[in-house]
Amino acid sequence: MKDHFHKEWLAQIVDQPLPEAVKSRDGAVFDSRQDHWKYKAIGKDVSCNFTLLPEVTPKFLHGFKQALIDCTINLTGNSVQRSFNDTVNLLRFLKARRESAIDELSFEDFAQWVLSSQSAEKRGAANRSFYQGWARRHYPGMSTEMVHNYPICKQGDIGVAVSIKDPRKGPFDDQEFEALLEGINHGLESGDVELNRALALRIIALLGIRPGQLALIKCCDVSKDKYGRVILRVPLIKGKGQGVRDELRSFPLEPTTGEVLWDHCEAIKAAFSLLLSDTGDAPLFPEESSDFATRSYVPGLAYHTTDLIMTKRIIKTMNKIEAYSVRLGGENIPGSAVRFRRSFAQRGADEGIDIFTLAHLMGHRDAKNVKVYFEITDRIRANFSKKIAFQMAPLARAFDEQLRILSNEAEATRPISVSRIPDLRLDEYGNLKMLASCSSCSQCGLLRPISCYAGCRSFEPWLDADHEAVLDRMLADREQRMEVDERIAKIRDHAILGCAQIVLRCRDILGQEAV
Repeated sequence: MKDHFHKEWLAQIVDQPLPEAVKSRDGAVFDSRQDHWKYKAIGKDVSCNFTLLPEVTPKFLHGFKQALIDCTINLTGNSVQRSFNDTVNLLRFLKARRESAIDELSFEDFAQWVLSSQSAEKRGAANRSFYQGWARRHYPGMSTEMVHNYPICKQGDIGVAVSIKDPRKGPFDDQEFEALLEGINHGLESGDVELNRALALRIIALLGIRPGQLALIKCCDVSKDKYGRVILRVPLIKGKGQGVRDELRSFPLEPTTGEVLWDHCEAIKAAFSLLLSDTGDAPLFPEESSDFATRSYVPGLAYHTTDLIMTKRIIKTMNKIEAYSVRLGGENIPGSAVRFRRSFAQRGADEGIDIFTLAHLMGHRDAKNVKVYFEITDRIRANFSKKIAFQMAPLARAFDEQLRILSNEAEATRPISVSRIPDLRLDEYGNLKMLASCSSCSQCGLLRPISCYAGCRSFEPWLDADHEAVLDRMLADREQRMEVDERIAKIRDHAILGCAQIVLRCRDILGQEAV
């Protein structure tokens, strides 16, 4: 009796008509009965032309469309397009080896395909969930054996860049991360980096979010809590069966970034006041193309840019930043959004965040995705000596070649007393020792002189000042902090390298004068 009902149920699935209107995950609606599906998704114009398929039976075509409908409702446009394209390639591979129309895909079919080339193996691995879901739902065209019996496919080494600390693809180390943040600030000050680009890059660096998430943030996602802290809500884009903005997670921002972002948000609202009735719907980082006001968008995401364009913006901004890597011998740091994301995860793991909290912060629903960061237990305790600092300073290049070493205060850009930068130590007469002048502002609010040595472009050190004594003091302080917490101790590493660079420069100048 059970077999009878099972067969009847399967027959109903086969005979079930395709829906006239299918709504994609991104909100687009199309007729699934057509031979060519075309709809707009976030970052992708999806095109599934079923006339491109080799000879298949009507039953197979029906089942293939049913499986793709499920994919369309639950997954991104990129996933739908990939599943369609790879299935077309699979069918063409099989049709070249048989004369009859393709009616059903079996384990043997997939085994032949994935063994045919490395590319086919990667495609088989990437589409495993799609094909097994097709079989699990008993849609026609896919053998049910595929639910539990799928060819072994190697998709590629996962987590290798993290586990081996790849200097070009893995997480940034502490020196590189601090240098990049300084580079963002310097690029903004010099005008090489625009404010919106610097903000986007800083948010990705501090929160470890994906470019696609950044592209989906609206002005209404920026708010302040009762303490006056700026809160940024970030869409979670990886959930199945839900819209890309159905679930958001809140992140409090540190004051400097938060206030600048708040002002940026207000400026964006004002710019879109004539285009949107509710300026809260304006994208925080909008599309910038010349036709942005007239082009078509995914429903609910008017004027938003795509994840691909946002990724290109991040890379372009990174290329404008001057930040150098010690472990790469002084090369400019190769950067990308994914390296910032990996760095966020690695720093979180190093700081003792538990695996489930870190997975939550990164937008993962499964802790296994961040397991690799907790398996790296061989972090080297970096004991800085003065010798090591002098060796690393020319590579780190906290200061560029434009650094001015002043012979006396009269050469300063602002040769006045309020622009002097003290050592915070008293001389034998009870007076503050002076180290340098500031070319822009005497009250910047930062911790002087430590922050000045971290590469400040306004820092004008004096040639006769005792910079080496400051270096010795910072190194001693670092050694004491290492006994408490390694990460706290490393906070001033960039300033140590900058101070060492100035000491070396002063030695060179004094040596040349002696000759």
